Amino acid sequence: MRSASATYRHLASPLPVLLLLAGCAGSGFQDMTQQADLSSTEGTLQKAGFEARPANTQKREAQLLALPPYRLVRQPHDGEVRYVFADAAVCNCLYVGDEAAYHRYRDLALAQRIAVDDALDTGQASSVAVFDWGTWETASQ
Repeated sequence: MRSASATYRHLASPLPVLLLLAGCAGSGFQDMTQQADLSSTEGTLQKAGFEARPANTQKREAQLLALPPYRLVRQPHDGEVRYVFADAAVCNCLYVGDEAAYHRYRDLALAQRIAVDDALDTGQASSVAVFDWGTWETASQ
């Protein structure tokens, strides 16, 4: 028969590997969530009238990389205001919109946030048909 310490050593040895795998799984989920958010944002930009322009020259690529990623940035252009959104990782493009497109984007983004909040408030966002809170009542189980 094994001693208690031998049993615990046997159980503890895979623990670092499991923790590492759990960390990787968590990171992958976060990456997928960020990707979905980015896809939603870019879809909203296009609906609002932003135009995707590819970074298909070295000069465009350099300018794209110089901008803060995944943020709308106000840029003056010939006495007018333009808004740009840099995505070097997924589409390798710059979304460009004028003042009107920016306002449409803000309105659409606000409407989407309100719809999500309403769905969460009414419980309609849940994809789980029956949720068993008993499973989550104690931390030790």
